[in-house]
Amino acid sequence: MAKATINDDIRKRQDYDKLDFCEFLEMLGRVAFARFKDSPIMKDKPLDEKLEPILENILASFGMTLKAKVIEIEYIS
Repeated sequence: MAKATINDDIRKRQDYDKLDFCEFLEMLGRVAFARFKDSPIMKDKPLDEKLEPILENILASFGMTLKAKVIEIEYIS
């Protein structure tokens, strides 16, 4: 069920059964957090590192793989 506010929710109540992309992303973050909250190795890792195994499992069910990307951050002071 969608958590976002629906304008005129009486007439548009079917919209509560739709999952917006931003809600999907939030759900992935919550799953990753809950999955690793008691893991001694992963519980202190940043969210992006917790998301990788979750996304790999989801994509594997569709016969897909996660491509690794290298992101370089340049700090300018």
